[in-house]
Amino acid sequence: MSRASDLAGLVSARLCHDLISPIGAISNGVELLTLSQSFSSESQLIADSVDTAKNRVKFFRLAFGLAPVEGMAEVAELARLAPAQLNHRVTVKWPEAPEPLSRRHAQGVLLGLMCLERCLPRGGQIAVSLGKGWADLTATGPRVEGDGAGWAALDGVQVRHGDVQFAYLAALCDEGAFALTRSEGADQVTLQLTFPP
Repeated sequence: MSRASDLAGLVSARLCHDLISPIGAISNGVELLTLSQSFSSESQLIADSVDTAKNRVKFFRLAFGLAPVEGMAEVAELARLAPAQLNHRVTVKWPEAPEPLSRRHAQGVLLGLMCLERCLPRGGQIAVSLGKGWADLTATGPRVEGDGAGWAALDGVQVRHGDVQFAYLAALCDEGAFALTRSEGADQVTLQLTFPP
């Protein structure tokens, strides 16, 4: 194992694997409660929280885990998982009926979504466009901050734990997983990812 991102990816995958088992057990217990007469609004709150936790762990595994070269990901699955991680005031517009993505391609998209979310402190929309070997993500909203501290990670500056997605995206770019171009307008920030053949 020669790259730091490989080790980080394995650590992330291990943590997600170890967390999903107890979350799954809680989910099974809640499911049994739904079959009983005692299922209440409090039980529904627990059920909703467990579903969010499961989806968030799956999101983290795709975004930060080691992406196998041969692995594929359905865009519908990314669209289903993203709301568990992103701020509820940020919506994502996905393309209609896209082809499945390579796991590396999906990883870049999810990390890009996490980075762009930080540009939308008052909420907004991130539009995703996908093609063979590329992805464009454009954030728009009532207030767009394209110069936050996280972006400094793309230039090698150390970031806080809350901005780790920027550092991981930068590390993957440095290792040749994809090329990244960022552009800013008055009311939008766009990330363009280009993946090697």
